[in-house]
Amino acid sequence: RAFFFAVQVASSHFVSLHSTMAIRCIKAVSIMDLDGRRVCAKYFDPKLAKDEQQRQFEAKIFAKTKNMVADLYAEVIMLDKNIVVFRSCADVLFYVIGVEEGNELIYNAVLDGLYEAISGLLHAKVDKQSILENLELILLTLDEIVDSGLILEIDPLKIANRVLMKFDEGGDGGGGTPQYAKSQSFGSRLMNAFV
Repeated sequence: RAFFFAVQVASSHFVSLHSTMAIRCIKAVSIMDLDGRRVCAKYFDPKLAKDEQQRQFEAKIFAKTKNMVADLYAEVIMLDKNIVVFRSCADVLFYVIGVEEGNELIYNAVLDGLYEAISGLLHAKVDKQSILENLELILLTLDEIVDSGLILEIDPLKIANRVLMKFDEGGDGGGGTPQYAKSQSFGSRLMNAFV
């Protein structure tokens, strides 16, 4: 009985530790331009619920990272008890912000999944103009990667597959379609996205 009790205590401690640390570990995902202006962002931290708080936080992140080079590989910084993993491409910066107790390797995997999925969906033309022209795809991509701070998927092929399926189901909201979206079948677009 003592052994069973010890296992129960240990497993309940693991569940509580697991639920606080691992389940909601992503606080935000943001894409900014080289002037520090938001291109696209999703926040999951209630402390950053207001737009003004988000903009102040983004200004702090940009001020700390604007002179760092992160073209080929992601860089990691600590800021206000947050782990920030970021990468630059052309005229945009990609950021994944996580809890201090989290693992920067996991955050880096989220960042890589985000970047590779977007790169595939935009046919390797990852810049501010392309992101803004295809904002529906970018927002769907963010939704497929993280939901309420929970990491859902990091495999860029699976992410792109889900994004294109939702887009084909009418995820474009009846508005404009990306330049290439309706000219090809779903399967050929997915295959061409990562060629």
